[in-house]
Amino acid sequence: MPSSPLPDIHFRRERAGSRTILILHGWGSHSGRWQPDIALLGRAGYDVVVPDLPGFGESPPPPAAWGVDDYAAAMRAFLRHFDIHPFLIIGHSFGGRVAIRLLLHHPEAARGLVLCASSGLKHPRTLKQRLANLAAKAGGALFSIKPLTGLQDLARRALYRGIGEHDYYRTAGVMRETFLRVIEEDIAPGLDRLSHPTLIVWGDQDRVTPLSDAHRFHRLIPNARLEIIPGAGHRLPYEQPEIFCKLVTTFADEFGIG
Repeated sequence: MPSSPLPDIHFRRERAGSRTILILHGWGSHSGRWQPDIALLGRAGYDVVVPDLPGFGESPPPPAAWGVDDYAAAMRAFLRHFDIHPFLIIGHSFGGRVAIRLLLHHPEAARGLVLCASSGLKHPRTLKQRLANLAAKAGGALFSIKPLTGLQDLARRALYRGIGEHDYYRTAGVMRETFLRVIEEDIAPGLDRLSHPTLIVWGDQDRVTPLSDAHRFHRLIPNARLEIIPGAGHRLPYEQPEIFCKLVTTFADEFGIG
């Protein structure tokens, strides 16, 4: 759990109504990326709260390497400190992991959940990833030779980009350790205990979290519905905010959440 009951968390808020939506952003993102969604949901009459998760945007990194439960605990402390009572939580990508754990540990924290391109489901390592791991180990020995040591980081960066692990080399220090902890956690256990009405939104062109994950979340979460957006990718909430926000407000109205 976080060493401090309330980390220093920067957040944006649109106080446009009495029903509150909490948005948890993805890895490497921040509250500013959600400004179009904040404006649209605000005009629809919602109070929208979007924190910069610790280590992103204007929020400082955690004091030590965190896992998903640490982020969930920090969000619970944040809500309590500011007396925020969301009726709906939106979790995008990494934020989906945090939202799930928050509601599993504190079901009373919200009445409904929206997962958009959520990460967290473990997959067997692909042949490409296994070969890259072997190459990384071999490369470590090769680049330990003094004339080549200066090229080690460049070679590893190219290798991880080649297998799609961009986020690893976009982080440093405690956030790199946090990233490694987070990706080792499997969010699937406990999903069958989520009792909240859940909307799962996915782009059929998502190259970060595969569409098969959307169907698996749909099978594992008891009270879930699935909306697949043709032509949309992983950045659906940023690139098509009108479509995304309309799905959110329609879902809330249909379930009477609020």
